[in-house]
Amino acid sequence: MDILDFAGGLVVDQRSEAVAVGRWFKLADNRTRNRDLLRADITRAQEIRKKIPAIQEDCDKFEESLYPASKGYSSVSSELDSIAGKAGLVIESSGFHQSEIKGRDLQEIEIDAVVDGSYSQVVHFLNGLQRSQNVYAVEALEAKADSTQGANGRVRVQMHIKTYFRTT
Repeated sequence: MDILDFAGGLVVDQRSEAVAVGRWFKLADNRTRNRDLLRADITRAQEIRKKIPAIQEDCDKFEESLYPASKGYSSVSSELDSIAGKAGLVIESSGFHQSEIKGRDLQEIEIDAVVDGSYSQVVHFLNGLQRSQNVYAVEALEAKADSTQGANGRVRVQMHIKTYFRTT
């Protein structure tokens, strides 16, 4: 049974009042927490905004480091042949496919190549790609034992590689 007080002509249920006050404090705590989270988000956003010019400058430097499209294909072909030669590999075939990157003065170049050599030569070739001044992203590798060479440990590797050229 509720304890009721008579105060100035009104009947007040003290338990209900206590629950209402508790809910009010909980609501105030939630609002304070939400306000603090919002302030933290705003602070993070302001910090990010301050970093945007430096990020843009880094992106511009990166784009300037790419081969120009006018010389890109011959430069990449020459570099791939050089890396393969140093690794002792033979590039049996290669093909290029380009697409424009919207909103940037860049072309994405997809390269499909087939190389033939030993496992360690393939590893050296991949290491050479990784160490290149140019950007190469190896997207896929498919290795098979070279059936024409028998059991001498040679592999044929089909590679899907991406690189980028600048168009300006």
